[in-house]
Amino acid sequence: MRLKLVCASAASAVALMVAAFACSSNTVQKSAGPFIPDGGMQLDDGAVVDMDGNVVEQPDTSMKPSKVTATDETVTVLGTPRAYQLVVPKTYDAARKYPLIIALHGDGQDGPNFRSVLTWDDVAGDDAIVAYPTGAVELFTPYDMNPDQLLVEATIADVKTKRSIDAAKVWGFGYSKGAFMLNEIACRKPGVLKAMAFHAGSAPQEPRGADNYPQCPGVVGLPVMATEGDRNTDIGADYGANYWATVNGCGTSRTPSMPAACYTTDGCPADKPVVYCLAPGVVHYPIWNQAVNVSWAFFKTL
Repeated sequence: MRLKLVCASAASAVALMVAAFACSSNTVQKSAGPFIPDGGMQLDDGAVVDMDGNVVEQPDTSMKPSKVTATDETVTVLGTPRAYQLVVPKTYDAARKYPLIIALHGDGQDGPNFRSVLTWDDVAGDDAIVAYPTGAVELFTPYDMNPDQLLVEATIADVKTKRSIDAAKVWGFGYSKGAFMLNEIACRKPGVLKAMAFHAGSAPQEPRGADNYPQCPGVVGLPVMATEGDRNTDIGADYGANYWATVNGCGTSRTPSMPAACYTTDGCPADKPVVYCLAPGVVHYPIWNQAVNVSWAFFKTL
């Protein structure tokens, strides 16, 4: 069940490619669907919340067939068992190489919970394997002594021993603290991730140099999508996109792209695009309802 974001104007509806919504100054009513207050949202599980996150309508509990199989896995990191949930298409074919998406949650979540509020099961479905590590949240401890950052690398290595993975398509998807973690991984361990889409996060939290950007020795460019809500711009996704555009050798201007909330940085190498999306009406929590859709569309171009 996909998330549906209320539009406050016709422009915001177009920007999020949400069809068949009727907009007014106060409310939005989807035909034959739930009443959604202005600024509210229908979550992945069907619940409707107002702009403050309060549930105003309970979810539809009817079930639909799943495209995937989920298993709870463990991997040892610095001598300690760590958990991740592995989600594999039911149509899995060992003769095929699959993209691997590492999905990193925010504070107060774990891997299975993060999966439950996303739509990767349906959106990527038969075409990707998704791993949801639990507890990859510590940003600042040096990499070789950082169990949370090592967990990401260990999860990738463990999945590769169990499933057929395309090594050139190991992609990161992160929200909030998980978005910051993706940036730290790309900074401190270049090459582990081949692309990333980070939502409601920003650039690596390393000391800044004279250019006002993080100093990441040995950093290499990679395809990047960065998004934030227009009610959450203090999180710094714009700055993060600009940082990676600099690393990738892009220009400084942007061109509107699809969906209409997104902009592609001009002058990037063809294999290292940088896309920035500013989502109308979106605050920090919950995650933007189009985050999975735009991330998958971005990944599929790589």
